[in-house]
Amino acid sequence: MSLDSQKVETQPSLQMNEQQCPQCQAFIPVFPGYPTWCDQCGWNLQVQEPSPFDNLFDKLYRATGQKLNQQLFEQMVKTKLLKPGWSFSKTLAFLLAGCVHGVTLIFIVLGIWLSTLGWPNLWGLILGLPCFLFAWLLLPDLPKLPTQPLPRNQFPTLYQLTDRITQSLGSSPIDGIVWDIHFNAAFGQFGWKRKKILILGIPLFAILDEQEKVALLSHELAHGVNGDPSRSFFISAAIHSLATWYTIIHPHNRWHMSIGPIAILMFLINLVSLLLAGLIWLWAYILVHLLWRDKQRAEYLADFLAARVSGTDAQLATLEKVHLNETFRLSLKIAYLNREGQNFFTRFKQRIATVPSRELERIRRVEKLEYARLDATHPPTAQRIEFLKAHYVPETKVVLSLVELTQLEQELTLLQEEMQKELFTLDSLSFRSLFGLSW
Repeated sequence: MSLDSQKVETQPSLQMNEQQCPQCQAFIPVFPGYPTWCDQCGWNLQVQEPSPFDNLFDKLYRATGQKLNQQLFEQMVKTKLLKPGWSFSKTLAFLLAGCVHGVTLIFIVLGIWLSTLGWPNLWGLILGLPCFLFAWLLLPDLPKLPTQPLPRNQFPTLYQLTDRITQSLGSSPIDGIVWDIHFNAAFGQFGWKRKKILILGIPLFAILDEQEKVALLSHELAHGVNGDPSRSFFISAAIHSLATWYTIIHPHNRWHMSIGPIAILMFLINLVSLLLAGLIWLWAYILVHLLWRDKQRAEYLADFLAARVSGTDAQLATLEKVHLNETFRLSLKIAYLNREGQNFFTRFKQRIATVPSRELERIRRVEKLEYARLDATHPPTAQRIEFLKAHYVPETKVVLSLVELTQLEQELTLLQEEMQKELFTLDSLSFRSLFGLSW
C-alpha cells in the first residue's frame, strides 16, 4: 500500500467503548488511539520491563540499584539542606579522573624532557615527538555543537527569558539555543570553550502553557548550577578521554592476517590491545558508577532549583506532559501519512488537549513501576514528584507577561514552520528511522 493511498484518522475519537480484560475478565474502557489497559490487574499497562536476570551479579546489581535509589530518595525528601556538596564517591571520582589526565600529562612532560635533553639533540627530538603525538591522541574528543545556535536578534524574547531565568538561578547567561525536532529538552556544554547550550525540543515546548515553559527552561538551565559532577570539565573530559583511548586501543581497529608469522604477531598485539581496552573499560565503568548517586542528587536539585523559579505546580505539570511522547509520535505519524504538515502543531495541540484522563492515569501508574539501576541518570518520575511536593514552593520568580507570551509564540511559530518543512519533505525511510516509527 502506498503512503499516498494510506489514510489515517486525524483525530482520536473520545467516544468510549468497553471490552473485557483477557486476564481478569473485568470490563474496561476503550479509547481509540490509546492503549487499552485494565486498572484491576494492570494488564497492558505497557511498562518497559527490565531484562531478565542473566546471572547472580545482574540480580545483585539491580537490587543494589533499587536499594540505593530508595535511600537517596528518602534522604532528599527529609533533608533541609538542598544545595550541591561533596561526598566520598564524588571525591574518589575526581581522583580517578585526575589519574586519567595524569597519563596525558606524563606524555607531555616526557616529550618536553626528551626534546630539551642536551639541546640541541637530534635523538632527543626523534624520541620526544612521538610523546607529543601520543599526548595529542590521548586528548578527549569533546562533543561539538550539533548545529549553529539561534541568532539572538531573531529570537530576542526567548533569549531574554533564558537570561531572566539564569539570573534567578545565579548563573551566567547561556551562549546559545539550538532547536530540536524531538519531544525533549536538554542542557549541555560543548567544545574546549565549554559553551553553555540549551537544546530545545520544539514539539514539547509547543504544548506547554506560559508557566510550564518557564518550568521546562528553568529545569534544564538549573543543570548548570546543580553541582552535577559529570557535567564539570574535569570529569567529562576524563570520561571522553577514556572513550577515545578505548576506541584507539580496542583490537577491532587492528589489521588481521590469516597466515604466516605476521598472523602470530598480530594475534599477540590484538591480545594485549584487548587486555588494555578491558582495563580502560573497567576504569570508565567504575568512574561512571561513582558518579551515580551525585548525578541523581543533582537531578533532584535541578527540580528544586527550577521550582524556586517557576513554582512547584508548574514543575509538576511539566513532568506530566514530558511523558506524552507517544502521543507526539502518533500525531506525527498521522500527519505524515496524510500529508498534513501545514497544520501539524495545531492538530497536535488539539490532540494533547483531548488526551483522556485514563491515559494520564496509565502514564502515572507506569511511572510508579519504574525500576532503578546503578547506571540510571534520572530518579523515577514518581519519586521526583514526591520530592517536589515535600519541598513545595508556591511563589514564582519569573512570570511571562501577556506581551512577552505573544512575542514568544510569534518566535516559536518560525521554528515550528521550519521544523514542519524539514520533517515533511523527508522520504518515508528517513522519517521512520528518525523517530523509530513503523507502519
